Amino acid sequence: MSSNKFIEANSKGSTYIENAYLYDTRLTSTEKTVYAVLCSACYAEKYETTVGQLTIAKAINKSLRTVQRAIKTLKKFLYIQCKRRGSISNITVIVAKQMRNAGKKVVETVKKVREKINSKKGNAYPSAKKESLFNNFEMRPYNFQNLEDMLLGYKEYNSEELLE
Repeated sequence: MSSNKFIEANSKGSTYIENAYLYDTRLTSTEKTVYAVLCSACYAEKYETTVGQLTIAKAINKSLRTVQRAIKTLKKFLYIQCKRRGSISNITVIVAKQMRNAGKKVVETVKKVREKINSKKGNAYPSAKKESLFNNFEMRPYNFQNLEDMLLGYKEYNSEELLE
């Protein structure tokens, strides 16, 4: 194992990268590798990392200048954003992961608002289905034997004899 703690810590496990980035023909293999290293540093729900360019260069066995060019290209295609953090190091933001997290938060907020609306009495959007009134009435009490006799012509029509 390398003496670099970042490499030792991140060499185990796996990293999720969407296929769109892997098959982007505008990126070189080095740029894709730099992107993969940045994604591996943003584990779980994190979308920011402070891993330095020299650390990335050591991890992928490339020069510092090559890593700087790769980061410049990734910024150009909006895969990452870099924020300066004083004189220490940059904060690198993985844009796709940030957008995915923001989308999840929006969905959660919409669900909470919908639940709140549904929990109010007499709400505009009831959660339970309204009972249909179609064919939901009490039938008249007909004397079916008299009705049949009247329809077949055995008896004269009398509306009072139809009802029981």
